[in-house]
Amino acid sequence: MILGRESKRRNRSLREILSKRPCLGSFVRNLELAIVETQEAHRFSNLLSHLTRLRALTLVEMGGLGNKWKSFSTTFRVALLQLIWLPTLYLFEINFEDFPFPYLRFCSNLKNLILLHRLYCNALDVDNTPEPELVPLLSLPSVPVAGPGHLEALAMGNWIALRKLLAVVQHPSSILSVVRLELFKALIVQKEDLNEVSKVLSLAAPTIRILGFVVSISPEDSDPVLPLLEKLTHLERLQFTTDGFSAKRASDWACKALEAIPVYNRLDTVIFEVKPMRNPGDMDWRRIDRILTRERHEKMLTRVLLIVPRPLEDDVAQMMPLLDERVKTFFLR
Repeated sequence: MILGRESKRRNRSLREILSKRPCLGSFVRNLELAIVETQEAHRFSNLLSHLTRLRALTLVEMGGLGNKWKSFSTTFRVALLQLIWLPTLYLFEINFEDFPFPYLRFCSNLKNLILLHRLYCNALDVDNTPEPELVPLLSLPSVPVAGPGHLEALAMGNWIALRKLLAVVQHPSSILSVVRLELFKALIVQKEDLNEVSKVLSLAAPTIRILGFVVSISPEDSDPVLPLLEKLTHLERLQFTTDGFSAKRASDWACKALEAIPVYNRLDTVIFEVKPMRNPGDMDWRRIDRILTRERHEKMLTRVLLIVPRPLEDDVAQMMPLLDERVKTFFLR
């Protein structure tokens, strides 16, 4: 079910239907709530209370307004928290600012968490961003707890959010954990990113199967992430994404990462995505080609996906002559 993105008439009709037959709300499993303005959000509060068996919740900020949690009414925030705490909810995606992370520690069945707001943030943001105004817990209905919750998939768009999440899962009262994480995607664009990503890897490296990095940083001797890649034991898929302006630095870091992954992992898929790429020399494809065709990776690899602009396909292919053509796949933009 999608709310907010459609016409106001359709949204009003949905509210009227559920107010007359609230039992229908228990059949809604997925909700995408596109928030155009904070005043509009208040109108959805009563409707949300009828969604008692929701499994996936996506909160989308529309129109570039930069909505913040504290700008919504208390009624709407309480209604959202009741959804987030449902023992049936397994996926929560949010892309607007300053959501109060401490409330996540009461999510007993949450498996997938995606927060992609403000991909590029500044270290000053930590000091300049006030703590969100939390809705007092005592004003909320009691929430049934199904037991300890283990995140299986985590995608974070900035190191500040990741730091806040780690504080939540490490809190003594938290029933949410990352120690069984199977999928982890994160940004590595500055040193602060490295520090927070390394903390996740130190907790979850033995269980991670899918790993993705958006990279625009060069490898350094003090890099805390690269040594932790040696603790990976079940990695199956690895993805590197970067832009043309930082591709050389990113390819250096990606090569170091590939060299750090132990040979006993079953790494069968590696993905490189460069957008935009102005010329094939933006990435060190020859070095990548040599690393992927060494014995440590060649035995397991079944697919290397190269996502590049269409005009550069032939040039990139010529720079990777060692990789088996049956393994190499191009996805052209």
